[in-house]
Amino acid sequence: MLIQNPKAIKISTYLAAAVILLLPLYYVRFTLFRIPTNLLEIMILVSACVTAASLPKEKLTQSFPYLLPVVLILIGLASASWFAFDKRVALGIIKGWFVIPIIYAWVLTQTLDKKTLPLFINALYINVVLVGLYTILQYLMVIPLLPYQLTDPSLLQYADQGRALAFFESPNFIAMYLIPPVVFLGIYFYPNWQKLVFLLSPMAAIYLSRSRAGFITLFLLAVLVIMYYLLKRKRIYAVLGGLVGILILGYYLKLNINFEGADTLRLAIWNVAVSLISQHPLLGIGPGQFHEYFRQTTLLTPGLYQAALPYALHPHNIIFSLWLSGGLLAVVGFGILIFEVVRRLIRAKSNKTSFIAFAAGWAALAILIHGMFDSTYFKNDLAILAWFFLIIIAVFSVAESSE
Repeated sequence: MLIQNPKAIKISTYLAAAVILLLPLYYVRFTLFRIPTNLLEIMILVSACVTAASLPKEKLTQSFPYLLPVVLILIGLASASWFAFDKRVALGIIKGWFVIPIIYAWVLTQTLDKKTLPLFINALYINVVLVGLYTILQYLMVIPLLPYQLTDPSLLQYADQGRALAFFESPNFIAMYLIPPVVFLGIYFYPNWQKLVFLLSPMAAIYLSRSRAGFITLFLLAVLVIMYYLLKRKRIYAVLGGLVGILILGYYLKLNINFEGADTLRLAIWNVAVSLISQHPLLGIGPGQFHEYFRQTTLLTPGLYQAALPYALHPHNIIFSLWLSGGLLAVVGFGILIFEVVRRLIRAKSNKTSFIAFAAGWAALAILIHGMFDSTYFKNDLAILAWFFLIIIAVFSVAESSE
């Protein structure tokens, strides 16, 4: 790494790690020069400026590892935003959920390597353990609900159902936030039981969230991991393991899916999302516009859809969300992104360095599986976590000649 100012890049590295440690700071929101922002975005921008000032020009122009899919997704989002009902909301989402996380991803490409990785790992580890403890204490009413939660009827309903909330807007966000890091750290630290034991804190928080999508994600990941290792021994064992997993999952779904309650509302949301995609297949409807479109649907079809309206802030599916937010171009970009990640993991040679990339690959898979039931990317902290794992894959899937 060609560095003009080692002290500045060290500061930038610590700032980049602090972003992972202090992800919840995006709740500290304010307006700067009439632009809504938050403390986490300011930290990322400062880190990016310090990094840019520390590098030579040839390093600044170095290609971003996922440049093509990023360009396609951003063009799709910008095009869809041009026709959005609320362009201010659309542009705010592009800034907070795409541009800022991608800037942070670029900072990671310049600051993340084998020497600095422990700093980022420790930041993530402390983060999830503390979030887990906060969730447990809030569930036990040692820590009270936040003021905004006390004024939201839907959140109070979740609390009455015995589901933990932590500081999030929904119990489901606890699972979406914690599962990918827990998967990554669990693989990374294994078999260091002294480190793994503290992961019981976020695991307990995931359980207290009562997120069925989270439970299904963890179960499917466990089945896939078992099949992966069985496949190395004998293919028939992997097939049998997969069949047993499917049977267990089917039984769980039979016991836990209720087509007369919340699951009907989820189906209604998906139905509207598919309908909107068929009506706007090329450009979508723009970022952050789904709730308004859903509201208009309820005007014509009251009853079930009106009951689902408070929960229809997004389509509860990462593909539906991306397609409606950025159109077909964004979906194509997302497909290329997945292809590039898989290509890098397949080409990575088996060594200590690539093991880190494989651990991040399982975390990315968790995001994708969970994304079939929820919008696992479309939130400030979730977007940053997603890019954190994608950059780890890009950096550590390249085998070093010394290994």
